[in-house]
Amino acid sequence: MMIEWSPLALERAGEIAGYIALDKPSAAESWLDGLFESVERLEPHPIERSHCP
Repeated sequence: MMIEWSPLALERAGEIAGYIALDKPSAAESWLDGLFESVERLEPHPIERSHCP
């Protein structure tokens, strides 16, 4: 399963990183990298539809 980011989600992540970068640019880059790495770890574990409400 491939996770697709919506344009809004990417925009919001960029906005949050931009806010963090106002104080510490390296922390913003680290946060954004961590976000994408965390989401990538979800790809091999799709939710089965029978368990969704």
